[in-house]
Parts: sequence; C-alpha cells; structure tokens
Amino acid sequence: MLTNISIHEDDYCQVQLLPFENIEFILNEAEEIIGFKKENFNINGSDKIFVRKSPNFPLISKNIKFSDLQKVVEQNNFEKIINVDIGYGNSFNKSKTIGYGTDNCAILIDCDNEFVKNIWFNYYWNFTEIEKEKLSIFLIEINQLWNQILIDWNQSIIVKLTKNNIYKYLSN
Repeated sequence: MLTNISIHEDDYCQVQLLPFENIEFILNEAEEIIGFKKENFNINGSDKIFVRKSPNFPLISKNIKFSDLQKVVEQNNFEKIINVDIGYGNSFNKSKTIGYGTDNCAILIDCDNEFVKNIWFNYYWNFTEIEKEKLSIFLIEINQLWNQILIDWNQSIIVKLTKNNIYKYLSN
C-alpha cells in the first residue's frame, strides 16, 4: 500500500473523465488549446496560461456516489493511497483528494459530500502491463456505468472508452 503521493498542482485534472454529453465542449476546448499552443509556445515555453472553461455537464451532475465508485475501484484491485499531497516546488499540502493505485498509475477522486466531483489520473508512461490492463478494465466499467469519456488535456487527446481505444492511448 502506497502511503503518500505528491502531485504537482499543474497536473490537477489534466487527464480526466467527463460525461460523454460534453463531447462538443471537449472538441472545441481541445481545438482552442491546440491553437493557443501554436500561437504562444516556442522552444523556451510560454509566459501565458490557458485556462479551460468549465464543462456544460460537470461530472457531479451524474450524481455518482463515492461509495459506488469506490466499489468499482476496489473490485479492480487498486489499493488506497493514504495521503495525497498537491502543490509545487517544496510546498506540498495534504489534499482532500482520494487516491488509489501507485506512483506510476494513480486514480484520483474529488468529492462534494457523498457525490463524485472529479475523476482524474496522474500517471507516468512507465506503467507495467498489469497496471495498464487494470486501468483499461476500470475505464471500461466506468463507461458502462456512467457514460464517460477520457480527455488528456496535455496532449489534446480524446479517448472514447472502448478496450481498443484505451489500450492504444495507454500504449503511446
């Protein structure tokens, strides 16, 4: 069991699940991000920040109970991470975010009372085949239960949650 994970604040919801009803919003926002990067990034980075708009149908509108999501997470053998710290530099603070998984592959959940507000991921592209398979099965189940879509805002990649699409995305 992982006792602690520290996540940079810039990674917050950069890879997340959103209700499929947001597909137009996601496509438009991804297109804006691509345009922003073309216009503002160079070899040295950028001094401007793109702030995403809020989706028309936030995840919390699905009324997913944390207890229901927790069952799916635990049935797929993701272990609870005791502490999730979020921050930057040397300044990380304990978060109310609930985590499951490993350093390489973490499922992160924010709640508003008993309902799930965000499901997001922090992973590094060095997960094991076992982690990749577990995450694939988890995402397929989430989609079957709550009709979600995965968006990787960092890469402007939209993943319809089918086994082939998920595995292709996770294998990049």
